[in-house]
Amino acid sequence: MRVAQKDKTIKLAFGELKILSADKSKKMIYEAKLKQQRDIWSITDYAEKVARQQERQEIFAFLEDGHSLEEAKKKFAFK
Repeated sequence: MRVAQKDKTIKLAFGELKILSADKSKKMIYEAKLKQQRDIWSITDYAEKVARQQERQEIFAFLEDGHSLEEAKKKFAFK
């Protein structure tokens, strides 16, 4: 509890949690929103990983086709 007193964000979260804990329907809504946000983060993270993997495959294919590293840097905007 001492940490909550030091950090305003945590203190506010504890206050919100107390309010939500008192009302089951509000708690369910809060948990659903939290799950939705986590799902969005997870989907975004996965999409970014897939995009990076696809880009790597494109770069390797470009290089295997005989293009130079300098050409690859220009084409894929590497500095």
